[in-house]
This record gives sequence, structure tokens and C-alpha cells, in this order.
Amino acid sequence: MPHEKRYQQLDALRGLAALTVVFSHFTLLAPLIGLRHTPLRVLFGGHEAVILFFTLSGFVLALQIGGTPKPGYGEYVMRRICRIYLPYAVAVIVAYACYALCYAGPVAWAGWWFNDGWPATFPNIELLWHLLFVFPFETSRLDPVLWSLVYEMRISLIFVPVVLLISRVPTWQVLGAAVLLSLAVCWRAIHTGHPVIQASISAEWLPTLHYLLMFVAGAALAKHRESLSNWLRRVPHGTAVIIPAASLALYVLSRPISLRVSGILSDYLFDWIVLAAVCGIIASAVALASFARLLQIRPLPFLGAISYSLYLYHAVVLFAVVHLLGERLGVTLSLLIAAALVIPVSYAGYVCVERPAMRLGSRLARRFTMQRALAQMPVRN
Repeated sequence: MPHEKRYQQLDALRGLAALTVVFSHFTLLAPLIGLRHTPLRVLFGGHEAVILFFTLSGFVLALQIGGTPKPGYGEYVMRRICRIYLPYAVAVIVAYACYALCYAGPVAWAGWWFNDGWPATFPNIELLWHLLFVFPFETSRLDPVLWSLVYEMRISLIFVPVVLLISRVPTWQVLGAAVLLSLAVCWRAIHTGHPVIQASISAEWLPTLHYLLMFVAGAALAKHRESLSNWLRRVPHGTAVIIPAASLALYVLSRPISLRVSGILSDYLFDWIVLAAVCGIIASAVALASFARLLQIRPLPFLGAISYSLYLYHAVVLFAVVHLLGERLGVTLSLLIAAALVIPVSYAGYVCVERPAMRLGSRLARRFTMQRALAQMPVRN
């Protein structure tokens, strides 16, 4: 799995997905929730975006881990900590500061989701659990996007042996094992009556095995990207266009399809359908030049660059602005101000936190590389 150039079109996909999470959270406020029952609901796929993030991470991490030269585990973990955890920790501290400064009690018109997000009390011990990150805690408070980052980090830490396994044994065997793990988690959830989203928001351990499937699927796409590209280049253009179109349609229709099954199984079926759609979208973005060019139209690369900060900070901006101005300025003006601030704040987070953290990760990884090289040098007598 040789190292490849960066796929900018995948960054753009990540940016678009982050934007749908923003729309999703804004439309959870009571005055906007009616939009979820209109055709515009296709823009509000927050959970679908998370499945896309996980699959993209599997793809990109597989390229990094299997690249040439191969990074040592210490180098890899250091980069992951700097890339995921440091911006996360800063966002948690910023969110807590905004909560302490801006919280003004429940906002009558905002609805239950908003008012549950910033509760009347937030004990210091909860802040500590937020900062400890990989252990179970109630992620719905303070900044409601944090749950997915817990699983991102957990799976990242164990992903090196998974990628090595994918590179050495038939892909279908590893994918099959990941599917069986996901099915086992689903079976247990059904028998305990514990929905996946409830378990995920509490950052419980078991859903880690379910979400591992998305990372494995991404790694499988990375392993076979050349053969997929060659196959798609050989099919007629009209047929090739059908693949991204059908994948996007499945992505949009995944919720209505999954709701044909009732109960807890519906949520797992939803994730599996979204995963199938996401794999088609990623394969198309990598293999089809026309689709890749479409994803590189401005400002999509910019959205891709700031996507992590956009994901981290948009809800904090929304909560802070509505608590500060919601009762005084009313619904429309306060929500417009919040929407206008999301991109600038996210860009500031990217410039001031993400980029320095990535540079730090690169420096520390190089230090690990040098130490490893020195340790492997023969000792001269």
C-alpha cells in the first residue's frame, strides 16, 4: 500500500459532511425543526456525516500506516494525538469557558435539545471526564459532537494491526470479521434494549466494535483503490456516472429505507446502508476524474481544510450566541448571528489550533523517527 499524494477531493467530502452536521444541529432548535420535514432534510444528515468521517479516516490512515517509509507506532500515535486530541482538548476548554461566561438559564423558544446541551450545572468532574477523552462519559453536554471523536481516537489507537492484517490476508476475511463484530454488537443491543445512539452518546466501549467496521471498509477501499480506479475507467461513461449518483441517492434515502424495520435494528441497518453509500461515494471521488474535479471547486477545498474545527466549534458558537442574545434579539437575529460566526470561528480554530498542533505532531514524529534510527544503528567498538 504505497504512499500516495493527498486526495484533496476527499477533504472536500469531509468539509461538505461537516457542513451538513452544522445544518443538522441548527435545525434541532425548535423554531427550525420543521425544516426536517421538508425536502431540505437531505442537507441535515448529521449521523450520516459521522459514518462518512469514520470511513474516510480508515482510508487515509491506511495510506499513512502502509506508506513508504512505514511510520513506527510511536510516531503514528504522536501524530494522532496532536491531530485529534489537542484540537479536541482546546475545543472542550473553549466550550467550558463559553458556558461559564454565557449560560443564562434555559432559553424558552430554543427547545429541549438546546437546553439539554448546556445544563444548569456542569460539575468539574464532568470537565475532567471530557478531557480524559477515551473513557466513557456523557458527551451530549457542553459540545454535542464530541462522542464521535472518542470513537475516532479509540479506533485510531488500535488501527495499525488492523491495517497490517488487511495488507496480508484477503480483504474479504477482514471485512467479514468486522461485519460479524458489528452484527454481534447489534444482537446484544437488541437483547438488552440499548439503542446504538444512546450507547454512543455515553461513549460506551461496545459501539467501538461497531464503528470499527467503517474504518475497515475505508482501509479496504484504500487497498483496492487502483483496481477500483482501473475498473471504473473501463466502464462506459454513462454507467460510471450512475455509481456516484446511486451512492448519493442511497446516502440521502438511507433513513427512510432503514425505518422499514422497527426498533433497535433500524439504527444499525441505517448505519450499514449509509456505509454502503459512503463507500460508493469515496470510490467515485477517488476513481472518477469528473467527480473529483467537481469536489475541488471553490470553496469546497477551504471547507475541507477547516472541517475539523467546523465540526468542533459550530455548536459552541450556536449555544453561546443564543444564550447571550436569544432572549434580547429574538429567534431570527440571534440565529443569523450564530450562523454568520460559525465559519470565521472555525477558521480561527484551524489557524490558531489545528495547524500548530499538526506541526507539533510532525516535529515529535520526526524525533521518534530519529531516535528509532539511532537505536537501530550498529554499535562500534
